[in-house]
Amino acid sequence: MMKDPNKKAFLTLFSKFNPTEYDLEIISSLEDYTYRLNKESREIRIDFYLPRPVPKFRLFDLEAGIQKAYQLKSCFIFPKYPSETFDASYQEDLLLELGRNTLFAKGFFDDSVMTVEEDRIVFQMKAGFSNLPQQAECERLLGEILYSEFGIRRPFELKSEAFDIEAYNRSCKFTMLFDDVVKQDSTASSGVQGTVSNRVPVPQGALLPASLKDETEFSYDPDAKTVSAGYCIFDLSEPELLFGRKPKADDYETLMAIRDMKAESLPVTFCARF
Repeated sequence: MMKDPNKKAFLTLFSKFNPTEYDLEIISSLEDYTYRLNKESREIRIDFYLPRPVPKFRLFDLEAGIQKAYQLKSCFIFPKYPSETFDASYQEDLLLELGRNTLFAKGFFDDSVMTVEEDRIVFQMKAGFSNLPQQAECERLLGEILYSEFGIRRPFELKSEAFDIEAYNRSCKFTMLFDDVVKQDSTASSGVQGTVSNRVPVPQGALLPASLKDETEFSYDPDAKTVSAGYCIFDLSEPELLFGRKPKADDYETLMAIRDMKAESLPVTFCARF
């Protein structure tokens, strides 16, 4: 792209901005730029035409510097690259940009692998990944980012291997929680209380493979703010909204067994952070 000789240099136009060494490196490689400023809302959108991809976090830092210098409500830089510079190494930057559009770029894409195929771009996800990123239209959003930055129109697909629940059950063990600590005979007779150096061992029988089966019953403790399901206890004391509306007070009181949900053909999705 040929530079417009009549256009002001970027730093001449944004003279209040004091760039860092990394900012200067990006700006010096600019082939062209355009911007759209809304004076009423104090928001600016800048298109950067660059010869090769720049790490997203560097562009984010540059945005923050301009926003601070001019006390703007927001500043977004949209890079434009030659289509031939796109490859699978751009995965991290693609997901960082996706993270500005949806919360599902965080966590759900951990350990994913992106491959660029002739007719599509595939994200190989963790086995048994949730379908929430698809419901949040992540595939469409990724396609829009790719077209915006590289001018490439190619569909995205999220794929994963089938989740082997039996293998999961064999490899995972949940610890039962007891109201009363099991006391050894020697401890009970001597009256010595358990300490860090004198812990009462939990019997091996307390460690059992478990899963949430059809007959699993849920119970909610409003005082402890926990939900119990089989041998699992879920702490809801600090809930974090990931998708959809905020929970209401009576949401947790309408819990039912998984078999009842299946009987009523209700969709069930479990989200947990370990």
